[in-house]
Order: sequence, then C-alpha cells, then structure tokens
Amino acid sequence: KFQVTKELTGDTTLNPAFTVNYTVTEPGQEPVEKSFTLHSGETFTSQEFFRGSVVELTEVQPTDPANVNWATPVFLDADGNPADTLTFTADGNGKLGAVTEIRLLNGATLQKGDFSAQKNVVNEDGVPLADDLEFALDYSYPADAEKGFAAGYGTLTLPISGESVTSDALPVGAVLTLSEPNLPNVPGATWGEPVIDPATLTIGDSTDPVTVSVRNTITQDVGGFSITKAVIGDGTELVPEDAVFTVTYEYDAINGFPAGSGQIEFGAGETETVNGIPAGATVTLTELSLDDPTGGTWGEPEFSESSFTVVKDTVVSIDLDNPISWNNGDFSVLKAVTGDGADLVSEDALFTVDYSYTLPEGLGADPATGTGTLTVANNGEAIVSDPLPYGTEVTISEAAPTEVAGGTWLGYEFDNPTFTIGDKTTFEVVLTNEIERDLGGFAVTKAVEGSGADLIGEDTEFTVNYSYPAGDWYEAGEGSLTVTKGGTATVDGLPEGAVVTLEEVLPVDPENGTWVSASFPDGNVVTVGKNQTAEVALVNEIALGEGGFSIQKLIDGSGKNLVANGAVFVVHYEY
Repeated sequence: KFQVTKELTGDTTLNPAFTVNYTVTEPGQEPVEKSFTLHSGETFTSQEFFRGSVVELTEVQPTDPANVNWATPVFLDADGNPADTLTFTADGNGKLGAVTEIRLLNGATLQKGDFSAQKNVVNEDGVPLADDLEFALDYSYPADAEKGFAAGYGTLTLPISGESVTSDALPVGAVLTLSEPNLPNVPGATWGEPVIDPATLTIGDSTDPVTVSVRNTITQDVGGFSITKAVIGDGTELVPEDAVFTVTYEYDAINGFPAGSGQIEFGAGETETVNGIPAGATVTLTELSLDDPTGGTWGEPEFSESSFTVVKDTVVSIDLDNPISWNNGDFSVLKAVTGDGADLVSEDALFTVDYSYTLPEGLGADPATGTGTLTVANNGEAIVSDPLPYGTEVTISEAAPTEVAGGTWLGYEFDNPTFTIGDKTTFEVVLTNEIERDLGGFAVTKAVEGSGADLIGEDTEFTVNYSYPAGDWYEAGEGSLTVTKGGTATVDGLPEGAVVTLEEVLPVDPENGTWVSASFPDGNVVTVGKNQTAEVALVNEIALGEGGFSIQKLIDGSGKNLVANGAVFVVHYEY
C-alpha cells in the first residue's frame, strides 16, 4: 500500500481540499479508478495491493482563486524521486509488505502588485521646512481567506520633495486603507488633515500603475492679543475725548519665523486686537509717553501683562490702565501796608485772610466747596496756601486787622480778589492795607489888650513855642508858630494824645508901650485829639507908656498978694 502526505508550499494561506485520482491495475484485473481528498498536512493511506499491482497517481490541479498561481503538483518518494506511478514488484518503486510513503507537493504563490505614492505639501504661510523632511504613509489590509492571504500592513516613507515612492509587492486583491497618523513635528506650525487620494485601493484592480497623492497643508501656529484701554484716576475729565494712545509691541524670532514689531493706536475705552503673531513668541508691550493734559499728570501705565507668550488660536486679553491725577496749584498772599501810618505797623503784625473756593465740576468732589484761612505777616514774605485742585475758583477777603496804636485802618484791597488756581503754579495775590496816622492839632488865637493895644499893628507877629514829650508810638516833638494880633495860627499833624505845652516868646516893648503880661486863659497845655484842633487863647496885655508935664502956678503982678493961698486955677490941655 502507499501513503500520501500533502504538503503545500508558497505564500498563500489557502488550504483547500485537494483531490487525488489514482488508477490501480492489479495483475490480471481491469484497471480500477479511485480518488481521495486531503488538505495540506494530512495523510492518506491506501488499501493493500497485490504484488505486481501498478498504481498511477494524479492530482486535480486547483484553479481558484484567480489571484493564486498554482504550480504543477509533484509526487515524490522518500528519496525525492518522482513517484506518480508506483509498481509493487521486487524491483519496483513500490515497497512490498510495507507502506510506500509519498509526498505530494503543491506550490501556491500569491499574485502580487504594488502602488506608488508621492507627497504634496501646501505651505502658503511659508513655514520653514527642512529639505530632508519625510512623511510616513501607513497602509494596511485585512486578511482574505478566500483569496489566501493574511492581513498585512506597511509604511511608505515619502520625501517632501514629491518624489514618487513605490511599495513592496502586495497581494493582488488586498484592499488597502491608507492613513498618515504621525506627521513630522514642525515647531510653531500645525498640519491639517491629510488628503489621501485615493484613501483606499485594491491591489491589481488596475492594469495601470496606481499613484496615490498625499497632500498635506501646513499652517503657521499663530495667536494674538487684544488691549483694552482705560483711563483711571481723579483727572479723567481732563483727558480730551479725541486723545490717542499708542502702544508698541515686539517679539523675537522663533521657530524659524522672523522677529516682528508694530504699534496700535486707540482711544480711551476702546479695544484693539493684533493677530497673526507666531505661537510661542514672547511679546513685550510698551506704551509711548503721553503729553500731560492741562491740569493733569499721567502716572505710569499699568498693563495687566506687559510681557506674555502667544498661544495658538488664542487672543490674550490685556488691560492697560492709564492713571491720571488732577494737578494742584496754590496761591500766595503778600501783605503791603501803605499810608502815612505804615511805619506804625510792625513787621511781625499778623493779618488774617479768609478764602472760600469752589472745586471744578469735573473733579466730581462732594462737597464741592470749602473755606480756609491764611495768616500773613507784614514782613515782605508771601504766605502760600495749601494745595488746591487746578481750576478751583477762589474768593478771598480779609478779616478786620488788629488796631494799631496811633493809626487808623482805612481799608484793604486785593489786586485779585477772585481768581482761578493754575496748573502746578502759584497765583500771586497782593493784599494792600492803608493806614493813616491818628493826628490832630491846635490853633492859637492872639488877642492884645491893655491901654497900649493901639500901639500894636495888625501885622505884628508873635512867636509861640510848643513841645510835647514822647508817647507810646511817637517821639517827642517841638516847634513854633507865628500868630498876628487878632489872628489864629494852626499847627496840624501832631500825634493824637500828645500833651503839648505852649510858651510865648516875650515880645519886645513897642515905643511908648510896655507889655504887661502874656497869658493863656484856658491854660497853655493841650492834649491833641484825633482829627481835632484844640483852641488855645493867648492874651497879651500892653500898657501905654506914661509921661507927662507939670504946671507950676506963679502969680505975678501987683495984685498977686490978692490971690489967696490955695486958690485953684484950672488948666485945660489936649493932645
């Protein structure tokens, strides 16, 4: 008998049932045809045959599936000799009384095909890419039991240059699925979804070469930032509505992308956005210096972030606050004292200046009004007020000054009684007080009496000396006046309160007259009153000079004896 063991070689996974036909011709018998089936790895053992039997073996060669090339089956004995015919004789190749082992070899080879692929990179953003950059195109296909191949997979490495790359030989009929899951890392850029055309294909479907197009779009990773401008502080109302603020930005080169810079301009309360900055770039913001508006001072700009890293597809929100303060100013008061009594006021004399003010409406203060007081000395030095906001309206007045001995205040005058506080300036005010001396005087009225009064002409002058001692606010003084007979002489400008003593210079006796006396009927001491003239009477008495004649009576003549002694004679005279 014989034993057939099936062996299938090749790259297929098929293991069909193979049909073996054999014809047995035993001695003296008609040929008998028989058959059996077996799979690769199986063994068929025949019945026993008589000596001299001849067995002819043939296999029905498979033709399916169409994607497999079947080789001609070969029957081999244990020594590797062809054994498609066995002769069971002493000198035949069939063993007598034993089993003749036969190997039935079948070769099955899968038909193969391939495909090509090439890379197409779309780079409109100009992302820096290496010339030797490579891409991995993965493919896979499932097993197909009917077609006799196992599942498979592989990778094509595609250069960025676009050169076509061909795959290894793959089973005809394999349905490939193509993918590109692992794109090369490019810092600062992002690959879009690969476009693979076709994304699936069947090997051997086309008699023409199949070239797969793998298109990749790469875009730069960019982000941006926005800045919202706000003006804060008590000086916001001072900022013009059309004020423009300028912020510059800059960033260094990164990931092959160049450095960049720019600037934005916007107004208070506005937001400006900048896009298209490379992701990962560190942006530094700087605000250009601002001109201070009238009455205000800008503080340092306050960025919520002045340096930050750009994030892909993200707009970083930045707040920029500009603090502005309302400037202050002040005013000064300089005291000036005028008038003839100015010298009576000491340098350390103090004067009180009251002021009231109304704050600017834009400051929004509550209360919006206030008062204050300054004390200024008569020393030529101005006194400066406390700070007041720019634009404050100020009205000033003076309290009644302290009385000054020997003087009377006539009033005061500000050169600017109302004014507006300036921008970090001192508004200068001069306060002038006029003072007059408290003065008075006296008047001397001359009278001449006596028998010799007629001897004195109307234009005769008399001299009166006067003097007074020093007082609290004045020095001692003296003087003289000249008054005529019947006239009045006045002395003015003497300090109030001065005690004046008057003395007349003794006049010279006139011819035929003698001054008898000079007297001040009401006294020769007067006290000067403010704005008053003390009346002083001065009386001079003069006697007519006395001379005369004497008459001696002589009686002569013959009758002289007739005249009695004691007789009175009357003589008349005239002049």
